Amino acid sequence: MKLRLKILGGFLTMAFMLLIATAWSVIEVRSFGTTFDEALQNNYKSIAAAKSMKEALEREDSALLLLLLENDQRARKILYVADSLFVNNFIVAKSNITINGEEELINAIDEKYSDYKKKWDDVIRNGIGNKLDWYFQNTHESFLSLMNSIDELTSLNDNQLYSTAVQVNDRSRRALMPGVIALIAMIVFTILFNYFINLYIVTPIVEITKRAKNFIEHRTQYDYHVATNDEISKLTDTITILCSHVQAEESDR
Repeated sequence: MKLRLKILGGFLTMAFMLLIATAWSVIEVRSFGTTFDEALQNNYKSIAAAKSMKEALEREDSALLLLLLENDQRARKILYVADSLFVNNFIVAKSNITINGEEELINAIDEKYSDYKKKWDDVIRNGIGNKLDWYFQNTHESFLSLMNSIDELTSLNDNQLYSTAVQVNDRSRRALMPGVIALIAMIVFTILFNYFINLYIVTPIVEITKRAKNFIEHRTQYDYHVATNDEISKLTDTITILCSHVQAEESDR
């Protein structure tokens, strides 16, 4: 193999290793980046919807107490506005089911809210007798149960976010591995490449120079040969022939 091809092959090998390491790292980073982005959007959307549902439910509960105590028209308006807010955010949460167990919680919230809404809707339509006793015996427990289910939905998405963050952290470390492996491999390859450069190029050139100098100064027989079948080998053969011609001419004089 020609000398230039040997050197070119060494540099191409290092470039190829860098290319593989870079491509591997880019693929890993893009993969976990996409995963984290999707999880962040989905879980944050559900958490935000659960938070709004909880706020709407608290408004409904306060408005219901106001309605029971004063039968205020404003309380009815607050109930209907809060109900609309709750339903809109429930639709968002229902359309964003991405975690195991989330669908069951959404169904439970739907069922509990329908029961809770029916109770305060009956108050608006039919009125009630002993108002506070009725509230604590019937509606308050429904309110607490519904709030608990919403908290569970929030907690489920919070845990999923944490789990995703842990996975991203683990995958980010794995994304560094190709670079570390490539760096180690390049160090090893550089050492080997340097060894072979010295063995097949530097050492022969030094020896050729030394023997050519001895021939010039002391007419020491030039008999150095390199069995590499490359430019260095051809150079030694050429110098051998040249030295032979010089010795022959000197002998003829």
